[in-house]
Amino acid sequence: MQHPLFSFGIVADLQYGDLEPWETRYFRNSPLKLAQAVDFFNRRNPAFLVDLGDVIDRGWEYFDGILPIYRRIDCPVHMVAGNHDFEVSSEKKPLVLSRLGIGRGWYSFTRDSWRFIVLNGADVSTFAFPAGHPSHVLAESWIDRLNSSGAQNGNPWNGGIGPEQLTWLREELDKASGQGQRTAVFCHYPVYPEHRHNLLNDTELIHLLERYDHLVAWFCGHNHDGNYGIKNGIHYVTFRGMVETEAEPAFCLVHVYDDRLELEGFGREPSRRLNLFASSGSSGSQGQTDA
Repeated sequence: MQHPLFSFGIVADLQYGDLEPWETRYFRNSPLKLAQAVDFFNRRNPAFLVDLGDVIDRGWEYFDGILPIYRRIDCPVHMVAGNHDFEVSSEKKPLVLSRLGIGRGWYSFTRDSWRFIVLNGADVSTFAFPAGHPSHVLAESWIDRLNSSGAQNGNPWNGGIGPEQLTWLREELDKASGQGQRTAVFCHYPVYPEHRHNLLNDTELIHLLERYDHLVAWFCGHNHDGNYGIKNGIHYVTFRGMVETEAEPAFCLVHVYDDRLELEGFGREPSRRLNLFASSGSSGSQGQTDA
């Protein structure tokens, strides 16, 4: 039996808060579901775990009710900033990234012959910055432009990747190329397929990613229903939100092989097999197999 090179866990959209349920979202139940996931991961020994953002919903104090659960896991935890993480008082917004322990919100790490890039999709947004801030003003202009063009994603709950972060992303992708590393990106927001939850500058990101044949996957949350698409050899996987449903969890264990990624889903999250192609020009028709 072939063993993976390594495995890692993924959780998305906990949105914990001491709040009454809203439609299908059960905010108070997320700590229990996360604890179940952490216990599972501790039995399976992943190399690391990624939280794809939206740890809390509507309250700074809720960080204290959810983040300590991650201290129980026996592997590194990499956090991603989501829009609901900024649903705190105005004076607390500048402290969100430090509370998550992620500096500017964008960073990278490596494992074996892989480079993993974490992006901050709140970098250009109306929800993370006060009115008049350059990032807030830029986000407003992007939203207006998208709405004028009839795009689906010109919504105030979406963010974007700013110029400084884009420059850094290019440098990271170039570095991975020079070192012969396969690469995957983690971001709270989708960029493909087209959807109302996509990054404000999703098209710009896709054009950049497709220049690099070592970039194989974009992993994200934000759209709680989940989604999948493949375009020019890059897999775009949107993971389902943990906050949805009263009791059933949603999380994933990703097994990394030389020729594929095996996504072992639990609860609401489906299992998938993602074939890895030699170059970004490969056909996408055989990219995914649902388990």
